[in-house]
Amino acid sequence: MEADRRDTGRLTPGEAALADLVTALAQVPPGGLDPVGRAALASARLATARLAAGPWGVPVPAPRDLPDLGGYAVLAAAPALPAAVVDALRGAGAHVFRAPSVAAALGWLEIAPCDLVLLAHDLDGAEAEAARVLTAIRAQAGAPGRAPVLGLGPWAAGEGLDAVVPVAAPGPIGAALVRVRAQADAALVADCAQEPVVDAERYGRLIEMAGADAARELLERLGEDLDSVSRGLVRALADGPSMAEIRAQTHVLISLAGAVGADPLQRLAEALNAAANRGAPDDIARLGAVTLDRLGVLMRFVAAQEGRQADGVAPI
Repeated sequence: MEADRRDTGRLTPGEAALADLVTALAQVPPGGLDPVGRAALASARLATARLAAGPWGVPVPAPRDLPDLGGYAVLAAAPALPAAVVDALRGAGAHVFRAPSVAAALGWLEIAPCDLVLLAHDLDGAEAEAARVLTAIRAQAGAPGRAPVLGLGPWAAGEGLDAVVPVAAPGPIGAALVRVRAQADAALVADCAQEPVVDAERYGRLIEMAGADAARELLERLGEDLDSVSRGLVRALADGPSMAEIRAQTHVLISLAGAVGADPLQRLAEALNAAANRGAPDDIARLGAVTLDRLGVLMRFVAAQEGRQADGVAPI
């Protein structure tokens, strides 16, 4: 396949769809555009750059190595999904579970979260049944509940999907996911900016459980751990970026933020970790900057709480 790609200068339809999914945003210079604006421009360019490459007429980008999607989990509750798209995703390392029924899809969601869900409107012949899968996804806590869900086929408006795309067109699936991911990231950043640095009730319980004597030491160690993560993320973001180091540092940050009730920072760290897993430098640069900024807010909060403990003042 590598030789064919070099000789023809083209990717197969399935490979082209996958390349769109991962690289379209990176092809659009920022130019002052917000994430949603960049995604809209990327999608418009894709729509006008379609070449006759097989029955779907998908975009054919310049030859490139397929991205590493190792660890990327896709639930395809869509029996009619073209095999070329599934094969391309699997070829790049993603784990794709094809659910032939609602029961199978719901069963999969009980044992493993997904990074992307492709959902047919007539799964098992009933749109209401397919909607059960969507409801189950959105009921999950944390990042799994925010996974992009693309509806395939003639879904009705207002079903709670992130986008609706033609069932037999892998190119539009990729373009729609570009829009969904940019919109999700923009919404996440906006939501986090409006929330307090920590959940006061959860933080208060943590300090109460530690006790007055141990609380100051706990906060001191927390501050040191957060400082270590901050320095590690700065290095990782500047070094290429280093995907492995970003994943390692965000794993630690997710745990630390969750322990003190810093939910906004935890969600940002989850999103940055996911961006590193899919090898998306554009998303990493954007989310990395916001995560570091929010991490700095938490570090200043912890330092202030250390002072309150030293002065014998109640937390928060």
